[in-house]
Amino acid sequence: MKLSILLVLSIIFSVSYCYTFRTSQGIVVTNDTNLDIAKRSWRRLLVNFDGGCKWCLQFRPYYVDAYKEAKAQAYDVRFAQLDLKTNPKSKAQYNITGHPWQLLFVRNDPKSPYKFTGTKNKTKLLAWLKQKLADAKAKGY
Repeated sequence: MKLSILLVLSIIFSVSYCYTFRTSQGIVVTNDTNLDIAKRSWRRLLVNFDGGCKWCLQFRPYYVDAYKEAKAQAYDVRFAQLDLKTNPKSKAQYNITGHPWQLLFVRNDPKSPYKFTGTKNKTKLLAWLKQKLADAKAKGY
């Protein structure tokens, strides 16, 4: 009995933490199936929910630039993206009513996810993200 429980736990652990994600320009590509795995794999995950509209197309380069700057400054967060056109479950699950839409998931934080509501550009996104990460760190998340 104990052996079977250990086996199940080891399988769950290996699936959660050994999952290989596809990336695009260093940003993790998620979908309805692997978003929960991504949220468990990183303590802090910023997801850009992209619907392919003209606003999404305009925001994409800002998001990539924000990722590069956050990486250069060693922000404790992983950037991800999710295509809403092919992943309707996530749109419903997170009550996404427009796009692009950014959510910051912070593991163990009961108020997570946090929605970015500022102007859709790199500077505003990074300022918001820096504040949210500082808040999470201060709270022990």
